[in-house]
Amino acid sequence: MRNAYVGLGYGDPNNRPASETIMDFQMVAQMAHLKFCELSNANATPAPQLSAREKQALEWVARGKSNSVIAEIMRISPHTVDTMLRRVFDKLEVADRTTAAVKALGSGLLQYQDIDVA
Repeated sequence: MRNAYVGLGYGDPNNRPASETIMDFQMVAQMAHLKFCELSNANATPAPQLSAREKQALEWVARGKSNSVIAEIMRISPHTVDTMLRRVFDKLEVADRTTAAVKALGSGLLQYQDIDVA
């Protein structure tokens, strides 16, 4: 969760700053981002621990599968999937499937190759 974006807008296209000034803005933004990452690492809380089955269910969520499909794949009841995902949401401190998947990817709980849909 350390991606950043800085945008600069120019009110008057004829009054655009010099290339050197734009480069200075880019360098300052990059340095600020790196410092933020350094500071946030010092205060970072470790990623929550998920059981192997919770992680497996979350991987299927990230692939876009519904609870009923996840239940079939994992050979458990849809109610069990629902309960498992509620525990995952609590551990990740999120309220929905999309946020859970994004947070799991951003925190390193899931890797992009874990959710390869090919």
